[in-house]
Amino acid sequence: MQLLATPTLARHPLPMPPRLVPPPVPQLSRPRARASLPAPGPAATDRIDSRILSVLRRDGRISHMKLAEAVHLSPSAVTERVKRLSREGLILGYEARLNQSKLGMGVMVFVEVQLDQTQAEVMQRFKDAVQDCPEVLECHLIAGVFDYLVKVLVTDLDDYEQRVAARIRELPGVRSTRTSAVLEQKDTAPEPRGSRKTGVDDIDAALLRLLQNDGRISNARLAEEVGLTPAAVHERVARLKCRRFILDVVAVVDEERLHRGMQVFAEVQLSGEGRDLRASLRARLQACDEVLEFHEVDGQFDFLVKTRVQDLGQYRDLVTREIWSQPGVRGVRSYAVIDEVKRTSRIPI
Repeated sequence: MQLLATPTLARHPLPMPPRLVPPPVPQLSRPRARASLPAPGPAATDRIDSRILSVLRRDGRISHMKLAEAVHLSPSAVTERVKRLSREGLILGYEARLNQSKLGMGVMVFVEVQLDQTQAEVMQRFKDAVQDCPEVLECHLIAGVFDYLVKVLVTDLDDYEQRVAARIRELPGVRSTRTSAVLEQKDTAPEPRGSRKTGVDDIDAALLRLLQNDGRISNARLAEEVGLTPAAVHERVARLKCRRFILDVVAVVDEERLHRGMQVFAEVQLSGEGRDLRASLRARLQACDEVLEFHEVDGQFDFLVKTRVQDLGQYRDLVTREIWSQPGVRGVRSYAVIDEVKRTSRIPI
């Protein structure tokens, strides 16, 4: 597997960190104009706020009594803090987290898109198309040879070709794309979307969509929306939870306001195919606080790693400490995020 040439930095105003090489590590030049990558000001939060948000990320339906016990505050104090976090926009809402595999959405694909021109009109058309595509979960404007990195959730690769890839290639200004499918195996094989095997009818699908929009919506309101009685809705929701279509309800937090810094993606190429080599790298990445997510993928590189760091210096130290320190790492390519065009965790149903 041969590495691509280091990305040119001429396409965007933000300089990119050069490709890292094994220690001794070269000095990474810092951007001359940090204003080109603005970071929203962090909200005024303390450790108790952080613990509250951490709990609500895992359980958005927890009572304020239990939440108070978890963070060692009185229920009234917790209630006031949760209200303030919502009022200040740190808590954006609550949503049901669904089992994508059981709903027939078992394949994740990352697409790198290169435009033949970066005029505002061309880029806006691309952004609009991404917003209108429910299969696209994330889209980032990045610095480098490619202009956008797109995260897609689909039934299978044929579904990707028909629903997403063809739409992207038909957009004016798209020069080329590069696709990498995530290789991680799911616990259960995905069922074809729309198949009766999923056990989800039109009413169930409507309930799941509503719960993704508002994880704390009442059964009475759900009943009004789908035309059933509250008792019937309660029974259906309970069945969807029991069969693990609904995994849990979590708080949606504005990460950009909560954290200062920048996001950088790393494409990691390994020199071998051994399971021990991959398992070792996965364990290192799993334990790293700066790593938001990582995936083993096919294509020209082996892992795609998403990080959040304070600056390029911290990113260099992170890659040197957690990635280059592992035996068998052949190369690392880096892409700084200039703008987050789209981010959602909602599964298209």
